[in-house]
Amino acid sequence: MVLAYFEPHEEYSWDRLDTISGKVGDRWTWPMASMLWLDDRGYKVTDYTLFDFERFGEEGGAYLIEWYGEEMGRAQIAHGNIPGEMRYAKEYVRRATIHKTLPTTKDVRAELARGALVMCGLNAYALDDEVGYEGHAILVKGFDAHTLLLHDPGSPPHANRVVDDARFERAWGYPTASAQFMLVIQK
Repeated sequence: MVLAYFEPHEEYSWDRLDTISGKVGDRWTWPMASMLWLDDRGYKVTDYTLFDFERFGEEGGAYLIEWYGEEMGRAQIAHGNIPGEMRYAKEYVRRATIHKTLPTTKDVRAELARGALVMCGLNAYALDDEVGYEGHAILVKGFDAHTLLLHDPGSPPHANRVVDDARFERAWGYPTASAQFMLVIQK
């Protein structure tokens, strides 16, 4: 999503993208490996989140359950590569610009207006008004007064998905609003 925007002349195979994102087998990935890779290539990445990467890097799954609660924490443990993500977290803390603040849709719009791309993690089920949890990353690429325009690579993919603020916030702030994060990416 980000690479197609900033580097439209480059071709990235699925295998290469899996390497960039630190994907291991069928495990879920977090954005840290990709953001570190972008940092290596000269991109500016700023993370707005209340999540404590230092604690996660030390405590792993125990911190996830404390932070997200049983449902989401256990899902991350069951489907993620937690030891690998803990290693990425330790590096991410050293290199990333992290603002310990809760982002809002107003912040998303402000960053887009400045010309940045915005990536958010959310609950794919909540985005589709379904019950359950599956972590999912989307790119916000446009907006109007009450909706956001998403590049949603989900199943099925939606290159130009329009979502009203209320639905976006339910999916973004899952299981609680404190889980919201926003990655601002600039070249």
